[in-house]
Amino acid sequence: MPKNPNARLDGLPDELIANIFCNLPDDPLAQLCLVSKRYHDIAAARLYERIDDSRPPGREYNMMKAVGIHNPSLGRYIKTLSTGKDNKNNPTWGRRGGMRRLFTRVLRSAVNLTTLNIFDHLDVGEDRRYIARNHGWIPVFDDAVRGQTIESSQPFQYLSTIAIFAEGGLGIEDVSSIFGLPAIKTIELRGFVEPAPMKA
Repeated sequence: MPKNPNARLDGLPDELIANIFCNLPDDPLAQLCLVSKRYHDIAAARLYERIDDSRPPGREYNMMKAVGIHNPSLGRYIKTLSTGKDNKNNPTWGRRGGMRRLFTRVLRSAVNLTTLNIFDHLDVGEDRRYIARNHGWIPVFDDAVRGQTIESSQPFQYLSTIAIFAEGGLGIEDVSSIFGLPAIKTIELRGFVEPAPMKA
């Protein structure tokens, strides 16, 4: 009697395999990425769909490193991207640390991004004239609105929800380009200031 090809996992359609994979934790998904190209595409879509601090400590950083340094093409799977909520107390997030730069690289490669949450702050002694340079994610939006593509093409054509929690110091004018993104529906800004020159 001939074997039924549908009796194996390989015989199932991608949609059904994706439904099975969505119930798996991260470690088995990462292992499935190594089985075949087909499983890699299905498992990676699930594994990298969300990069946020809902995962165990260190996992968010490892996933950002995988996308931002090792394989930027994984960015196409990211739908939700969030920075850690405790960035103010994280020395790697500040001006001299590399986490902000890594986040910026991931943001540039996340071409199918729909939801973005950023927790950021002004560094101690930071000059307001250099905010865009020191907060590398800000120029990514500026480039998108102007239609410029640097490093990676990122028009944010699917980004509909942005929440930026600026634990003091960042001004609305600093991030004004987000209002010009093509698919934006919801913007939440918290902890922002709008510095105005003092009148004599």
